[in-house]
Amino acid sequence: MPSDLLALSPSYLLIQGKLSYFYEMIRCCYDIGNWVYSPQLVLEKASGEDPVYGSDLIKLLRLTDCFRARINEQLRSAFLVEAPFDLVFLCGILYEEESPRQIQLYGPVFTGSSSPLTLRKYLDDSGVFGSRRDQLYETWRKLPVLPFSTLTQYGQMLHYALTGTRIATLEIPIFLSSPLSPSKSNQAYSDDNPSQGGFESSILKGSHAGVWQAEQQLIRMIQEGNMGYMAALEQSMKLSSGVKADFKDPLRTAKNNVLTLITLVSRAAIMGGLSPELAYSLNDFYAERCEDSRSISAVMTLSSQLIEDYVTRVHERKISNGISREILESTTYISLHLSEPLNIPQLAAAAGYSDYYFSQKFKKEMGISVSEYIAKARIDLAKNLLKGTHQSLADIQESIGISSRSRFYELFKKYTGLSPAEYRSGK
Repeated sequence: MPSDLLALSPSYLLIQGKLSYFYEMIRCCYDIGNWVYSPQLVLEKASGEDPVYGSDLIKLLRLTDCFRARINEQLRSAFLVEAPFDLVFLCGILYEEESPRQIQLYGPVFTGSSSPLTLRKYLDDSGVFGSRRDQLYETWRKLPVLPFSTLTQYGQMLHYALTGTRIATLEIPIFLSSPLSPSKSNQAYSDDNPSQGGFESSILKGSHAGVWQAEQQLIRMIQEGNMGYMAALEQSMKLSSGVKADFKDPLRTAKNNVLTLITLVSRAAIMGGLSPELAYSLNDFYAERCEDSRSISAVMTLSSQLIEDYVTRVHERKISNGISREILESTTYISLHLSEPLNIPQLAAAAGYSDYYFSQKFKKEMGISVSEYIAKARIDLAKNLLKGTHQSLADIQESIGISSRSRFYELFKKYTGLSPAEYRSGK
């Protein structure tokens, strides 16, 4: 074994092996490059890239300051970097003990279609001309297009390879590269405040499967004032691939998705008890902020902020209407654990009450018994799965936590008047 490898710790070598495996798995689906830089931002290795880039990729794409800032912060999380012209990199910093040893970049990729004229304009604005510009244009024109949902899921895998810990897609930071000068740049990248987020902001071509279900879960979450919305939103993101349309502009796509989100959330908040006047005013406020946003990451951050704002307001409204925090927390727990066994002793203990007192208090505040609430929530979820997915009836029954097939059919018939098969077929 070479002497330089002997000096490395076993844990460092183990992580290197995980990263190699991670990259091979990505390459099974997409032709993406892997760039390895030293903490001093010197290129050490490049795999799968086009030689036209040379060693000045991070300089060309204004990434130098961004990576230096992440090293100074000692960031351990996987993260995304949004470069000019909608190019995106998945990144992570590999540490040996407390010292950064490598910066791993995977990409670049696009998150949506953009016109060739815009690409050529960016290259001109960057000061790249002649044959060099033509070579870069041809290389970037062939880059894979991945939705943000896929990139953030890859981010989860990269984070696990680097740290051995799991992270939600919404916890993956997104940073902007240094912008071009305002006089020349695409205005979508003139923000100078890096922001974080991880909410769906690109449109994935293909099936609409899961969209309706994701919307229904989101609406239910807002109506309940469900403060466990981060976990619920994480689940719904994995079900939906977004609106099937290509606007040729990823920033416009992101804005359109958030404008749709604002409409859904505001209407759900009204159904949850928020006054229409306040809900519509918030709608206007966030719609204006969305249109004023000049980067995808800014739009994604705004989407997280508006959901939190609406959910918190509905939650507080329900408390002011006589629903206690303990009961609201119980309904949140139920919504997020419908696939698991749920019973009164378990919920009562979590609320700090006796079984009898909890049951009486729940029924008084919610208007129905605990068992009725759980059963209805499970059937509501089953309805979403039947309409929004192609899962079998057996899989749906299992995913909503009902062990008996006959019990599933009995409850479904009780709350809908139809059998699961009839409901799915639209009879």
